[in-house]
Amino acid sequence: MTNNGYKKTEEDRPENWSSLLAVYLDARRATSFEWGSQDCCLFAADWVKECLGIDPAEQWRGQYNTEAGALKILKLGNGIRGLANATFTRCKVGFAHRGDLVAFQDPSLKGPAWATTSLGILDGRYGLFAGPEGVQAVPRNELMKTAWRVGNL
Repeated sequence: MTNNGYKKTEEDRPENWSSLLAVYLDARRATSFEWGSQDCCLFAADWVKECLGIDPAEQWRGQYNTEAGALKILKLGNGIRGLANATFTRCKVGFAHRGDLVAFQDPSLKGPAWATTSLGILDGRYGLFAGPEGVQAVPRNELMKTAWRVGNL
């Protein structure tokens, strides 16, 4: 998998990024999970597109609409962390800022780590993820140790 030819997200966030994030999250809060449109990767990628104007998921949009299709892409890209590492600069969750991307491995799911990890957006003390009932919050201390920068503050 490539990173669509994008360099690492070294662009500056716009001055109004905080209000953009609030509007984005409000709009998505009640949107139910759907493979290929409101899944964890596209939830995060849509935020990056809104914030920085680049689409890190451009090559995968419209390429899947089932869990099996998503897993095929994830497997090729070495999982969510592999796909995120290709486009974003990593940092430790403790140093991540609001609006950065974070990961959560759901202990209730069975399967390899690359298939049971979700990508979300850090919003203060919580990581926010696309879920069956809309956006779901996971406490920061339950997130995986790696996060990814979305632009420069």
